[in-house]
Amino acid sequence: QRQELDRAASRMERDRSRHKQEKESHDASHKAEIAALTAAHERALQQLKDSNETAMQDMEARVVRAEQQRAKEGGERDAELADALERERGAIATASRLQEEKSTIDERIA
Repeated sequence: QRQELDRAASRMERDRSRHKQEKESHDASHKAEIAALTAAHERALQQLKDSNETAMQDMEARVVRAEQQRAKEGGERDAELADALERERGAIATASRLQEEKSTIDERIA
């Protein structure tokens, strides 16, 4: 009976030691897995940040180009309006001169 107790104690000690090693191994692999997942997550986040930053820069560049195009078109439109106004003033002045000449000719005839 004493030998059985010694063998059982020895087996229990081996089991406890093996379990402790398995637990330590499991804990180490778990920590490594967490570290790998964390690193992968951080890389994925950084890629998203980079792609979002690139998209924002592209959008900002498009907005700047659109504003420049609007300003250019607005400037051209303003120039066209000023030119049309100048032509209209010239036409009114010509019409006024012609009216005066007509009045003068009508007075001479009458």
